[in-house]
Amino acid sequence: EDLKMAQRFLLSSFLVTLCCQRALASGEWQRLPIVSEAIKDAGYAGGEGCQVVRDLKISRANDDFLIMGTDVGGVYRSLDGGRNWSVAMVGWWARGGASFAIDPFNGSHVLGLGGNSEAHGQANGIYLSMNQAASWQQTQTFSQATSTLFGPAIAFDPTSFDSRKGWCLMGYFSTATDGLYKTSDGGFSWKQISPHFNMSILHVNPVDGALVVASHSTTMPGVYHSKDGGSTFIRTMDKAVYGFDMPNLNGTDADWAFISTSTHVYASTDGGLTWTNLASQGLPQDQTLNRLTVSPANNSHMFLWYKGDNWHWKHFHSEDGGVTWLASSWNNTLAFMPYNVRQAAFAYHPTDKNIVWNTGGDWITKSSDHGQTFDWAANGYNAVMLGGGFTFSAADPATVYFAFQDYSGAVTTNGGSTWRYMNVSGHTWGGMGYGGYAINSTAFVTGSAPSWTGARQVMTSHDAGLTWQGHNITFEGNDVSFGDPHNLSVVFASNWRSTDGGSTWHNMTNCRGVVISTSVDNRSTLLGISRDATSVVTSSDAGATWTLLLNTSRTGLVDIAAGPNLLPLFVVAQDQLLTCSKAGTGWQCNQVLTPLDQYNSSRFKSVAVDPSDPNIVFASNTKDVYASNRPVLRSLDRGHSWESLLVDGPLGSNELQGAHEASWIRVHPKTGVLWVATGCFGVWTWADDESKLRLAQIT
Repeated sequence: EDLKMAQRFLLSSFLVTLCCQRALASGEWQRLPIVSEAIKDAGYAGGEGCQVVRDLKISRANDDFLIMGTDVGGVYRSLDGGRNWSVAMVGWWARGGASFAIDPFNGSHVLGLGGNSEAHGQANGIYLSMNQAASWQQTQTFSQATSTLFGPAIAFDPTSFDSRKGWCLMGYFSTATDGLYKTSDGGFSWKQISPHFNMSILHVNPVDGALVVASHSTTMPGVYHSKDGGSTFIRTMDKAVYGFDMPNLNGTDADWAFISTSTHVYASTDGGLTWTNLASQGLPQDQTLNRLTVSPANNSHMFLWYKGDNWHWKHFHSEDGGVTWLASSWNNTLAFMPYNVRQAAFAYHPTDKNIVWNTGGDWITKSSDHGQTFDWAANGYNAVMLGGGFTFSAADPATVYFAFQDYSGAVTTNGGSTWRYMNVSGHTWGGMGYGGYAINSTAFVTGSAPSWTGARQVMTSHDAGLTWQGHNITFEGNDVSFGDPHNLSVVFASNWRSTDGGSTWHNMTNCRGVVISTSVDNRSTLLGISRDATSVVTSSDAGATWTLLLNTSRTGLVDIAAGPNLLPLFVVAQDQLLTCSKAGTGWQCNQVLTPLDQYNSSRFKSVAVDPSDPNIVFASNTKDVYASNRPVLRSLDRGHSWESLLVDGPLGSNELQGAHEASWIRVHPKTGVLWVATGCFGVWTWADDESKLRLAQIT
């Protein structure tokens, strides 16, 4: 019966592929890594990371397969031993991945815990893959996912491997609020076995199948041991536990277990029934010792991390079984973004004690020297979040400035091939950037804020980003900036206008943001958003004055797209995509019917018309609390019919799924390539055959 379920699961994935993905017109997704010239010269495509890594696992059955989950930036896999990473979210609807378990005897069989920083009653829960994360099926829903700062919340029972079916049948999952759950069919179905043990760390003894649960809760702290599949437990340790591992699958040390508390590391040689206090020399004792992880190749090698006050976080390694500990260091030469300390997510190589993966800043790192030094190892992990909107420089579309939430910003002058970091805030950790724009290759404007919701101060640089000047004014409108393509000295930043390339600024009383330029009756016309965010306003005098074009009868207008003579004209307002056309002496705006996402919903953020062909329209969706499976839509007939560009079928080994949570989109004016910026899923491009040909000719 389990084999039949797995076959039905794979068949349904195959049918989705036939019906949805392969029906798309020929087109190709490409990542646009925020990478420096030095990193590319070193032979790497780049991976800026930028989201918090919550879990990292390597397969014991196939050490080429690794999987990683972030807090809100998706799930990634590597099929080549960690050399390259790519998004693996076909059928995975949660924004992030909190915990994973890979079948110790079948590397294709994976369980994952989908989560987010916020609760969601549909997308969060347990996901199952039978093909190395090429596709997923949600098998259990939980509103709030478990945070795994301390260790795995989901585990297979190695003793339940069924040679006929080819995978382990038994597994356990510790929820955030609903107790302990169990599967007896490899993860296809789950049932509650205990209302206790929320937010706990789980391991199953590979010798006798005993379930061992470690808890740091205030009501039931300690270690609990069950020999009957979770029906009954005995308590074997009464201290709160913040790290727990049972490292060895086979061999003479298979019964060994290790835990870490707030002050010490303990070892057990009988599967967690009794514990011995180790010396733990070199470890701080004023905060908790978290996420203890032990090498399955040699249990003398282990890691944990310490969350000191005021961001004094450290990762410690031991090579003598936990007796003495030393702090690890990081080599950030290949990292583009500033390094910030983060909690750990250790993953030891199954047979080489010297190799261990970890976090390092907001990216993946790898050590080949017992964990003494970690190097950047995040090729393909592209997950930066755009702050506000972007557009191509009017001076040269090969020049683009991206403002990033959390990581300040970056600029390219060669069409996205390489980038330079822009430290607008002056902070060593990054900064809050919104609505960035490149006036030219050496002059930039952006909104810099003290926090996500803080006021955006207008900042400019006229020396290629070496120094930045504030103007004692803040954005009062949308997080967008723009430049007049026919008067390069005229620049807009939210509600502010400059006529001298950003040196001085003047408030626009009738416009809160300029988003596009088009031709109307052979006159260059700017299109902007009214101060109350309900209407489209236009200017034919480089933004000196603004005239009401139409009222959408909706609030929250955020983006506009139009072809020549405003044919077609699209607006995004109040999370809806609208098409607007003349009706008598006025205008009428109607909601566009598009394919809905997996929960029959849509929430539009941006829209763009191909400047070379106004019949081609793109629109973007984000849902924030879950990952929409319709993030980017395309129409070839001015919005009458639409298709999704996200890959919906099981991923091939080198296939890219595409951009998730697309927050802002623009079409390159010369190549026709679609640029897609996202909320925590990096920057992407999409090109059909014609666009790729034009791009090749320009290159």
